[in-house]
This record gives sequence, structure tokens and C-alpha cells, in this order.
Amino acid sequence: MASVKLSDRKDKWEWRGGCDSCFSVAAIKSFLRSNTDFSSNYAFKWSKWVPKKVNILVWRAQMGRIATLDALIKRNCFNGENRCIMCGDGSETAEHLFCTCVVASEVWARISRWAHVGPIYAFSLSDLLEVHEFSGLGNKAKDILKGVIMIVLWCIWKARNGRRFSDSHKSADKIVQDVKSLGFLWYSNRSKCKDVSWENWVSFSLM
Repeated sequence: MASVKLSDRKDKWEWRGGCDSCFSVAAIKSFLRSNTDFSSNYAFKWSKWVPKKVNILVWRAQMGRIATLDALIKRNCFNGENRCIMCGDGSETAEHLFCTCVVASEVWARISRWAHVGPIYAFSLSDLLEVHEFSGLGNKAKDILKGVIMIVLWCIWKARNGRRFSDSHKSADKIVQDVKSLGFLWYSNRSKCKDVSWENWVSFSLM
């Protein structure tokens, strides 16, 4: 008690989280973020012309929050074999399913030829979501490629679920056909450029 000094002033609360004694929402945000390292966080950018359900799937997949077998095993929700059902080789993680699976690799090879860009190789979902930035395409085509990549992830996931739960088999060629048709449907109805034709779309003449 020797260090305690008493006075006749009225008691009051003081905020010690900021540079002054005034409490504010901005001060508490700054306090909470002060010891947080955001350097390794990936900032996911949504595509405006792609439906929200696709954006949400890709966002969750990038964070490892989709129900792959590997993720289910980690949560003690599955105790069977976690081999990829699409290719039968390797554990079913998000990175394997969308990046290194044989079926996914064939899909990316076809997409790169369609979009007139270099071969698409990726070791993570973050790599895939940055492909459009280094494609060498114009701004319009670059925005379309960004959305197309998200649609590819959506179609691969749908094909995976169909194979696992309905025993329906989709080849890489059929997945690419789905990507093209869904992409045209969504881009021609949801983007500002509604004058795109099917002929230009299938030839990717969108510069």
C-alpha cells in the first residue's frame, strides 16, 4: 500500500488502451490490431460478375474451409480413406483437388489454351487466383479470366461432389464445357458488357 496515493477527487474510469485516456471504437480497433501480424494473410478479391455462391466457395477454399476429406478428418468427421475420388491418387486436400489432381491439371491445360495464355501451373489456390494478373491480357479480358478461374474451381467442386455422392463421372473436357457455358451465361447477364456474343466467348476474342 506504500505506493498507493489517495486524493479527494471523484473516482472515474480511464481507458488505458490508447495514447490518451479517451475511449473510442477507433482506439480499441487499433489496440486489438497492434500485436497482429497480417503479413502472411491473403487478401481475397471477389469477382463482381460471378455469383456470390461461387465467390463464397472460392473464398472458403482458399482459407481451407471447405469439406474436403482431409479437412473432415482433421475435424474428426470422417474416418475412411482420404484418397482423391477424382484421380485416385493423393490425399483429397483443397490444393490437390484444384491444383495438382490429374483431372484438374487437364482442365487447366484446356483453359489456358482457350484463354490464349501460357500454361497454368499452381501449387496453391492463391497462385491460381493471381494467374490473371500475369496473363498479359488486356484489362477486360483479365477481369474475365479472373472470373473464369473461379468458375473452374466451382465446376471442379461440383464434379467432385457428383462423383462422390451420385456416382456421376465428368471428364476434364465436360468440366471445361460447363465452365464455358456457365461463364457465358453469367457474364452476359451479370456484367456491364452484355453485348458479348457466344462466338466471341468461345474463341475468347474479348480484348
